[in-house]
Amino acid sequence: MDFVFIITFVFCFSVLWLFIKYAGKLGFTDIPNFRSLHKQATPSGSGIAVFIAVSIVSLFADVGNYENYSMLLISVFMVFMLGVFDDIKSISAKYKIIIILIAAALTTYFDNMIIWNTGAFFGHNLSLPWYIAFPFTIFAITGFTNSFNLIDGLDGLAATLSIIILSALWYLGYKNNDFLLAGIPILIIPAMLAFLYFNWNPAKAFMGDSGSLTLGFLIAILSIKALNYVSPLVILYVVALPVIDTIVIMIRRKKSRQSIFAPDKNHMHHVFLRMFNDNMTTAVITLALIQVAYISFGLIFVSQLPQEITLFFFIVNIVFWYFFLTRKSVNEVKLKARTST
Repeated sequence: MDFVFIITFVFCFSVLWLFIKYAGKLGFTDIPNFRSLHKQATPSGSGIAVFIAVSIVSLFADVGNYENYSMLLISVFMVFMLGVFDDIKSISAKYKIIIILIAAALTTYFDNMIIWNTGAFFGHNLSLPWYIAFPFTIFAITGFTNSFNLIDGLDGLAATLSIIILSALWYLGYKNNDFLLAGIPILIIPAMLAFLYFNWNPAKAFMGDSGSLTLGFLIAILSIKALNYVSPLVILYVVALPVIDTIVIMIRRKKSRQSIFAPDKNHMHHVFLRMFNDNMTTAVITLALIQVAYISFGLIFVSQLPQEITLFFFIVNIVFWYFFLTRKSVNEVKLKARTST
């Protein structure tokens, strides 16, 4: 495994370096717009280089038995190609969701990646019949894939969070001798470390949807695989930050009668960036530490406590973040209004 980790890092670093060097000629350049935090054209679509490199290494690395998950590979490839096309020519959010729904349905049905229960509450195990479990799983995969895509807004943030979350999933796979659950992170984590060299602030390259969508989809699938060993609530804490951010932003958009697909700069990472006076490194490290805290709580305490308590605590966290982030945003608007008069 150590050898695979090192080889993946070195190979991905080399492929990324070449890709970034010729990204402009290949047409993979991110031009700043009104929502951008960067000020100059920057190579984008680095997820293409990452996942091509990882795919090549995986052909020679014995990190898991993929033969029983052929539809998973096809589904991941579908999401990856969706991201590639979106990096080349922007695709509407609705079309992206449709493709991800199809990919999620394929791996759910053919690879039996299904959420069969939602935990045990007040002495009752909440098992789901297939006609609820199947659509619920598809919704969960699609929702998290988009959540992870939305959190890719600061230099190094998506890569850092993916390393942290995948490390937790690797631990669960290693502990339970699950070669797929442990094997995929062993390939993705060093690839993200290599990418982080180029993506750390100030970023020399961006991941693009080819990276963030594929990462989100893979993390969602691996999280469902981890349900063989831990309760759904443990996994909810493992992937907490992207989930909470999306829930909060959707509630706020709904309350203000905006489309839930409407782009804005009120995500958790935007608010933290403004809190730290545009110090992107501090914002990313703070968000990473928050994610580590959620994972630590999930892996250490959630399985030891009644699930109704840990679910209530998670809901309280959503409420806290909603009011905290809303208050911060409102105060920023008031401050701008005062300074402009």
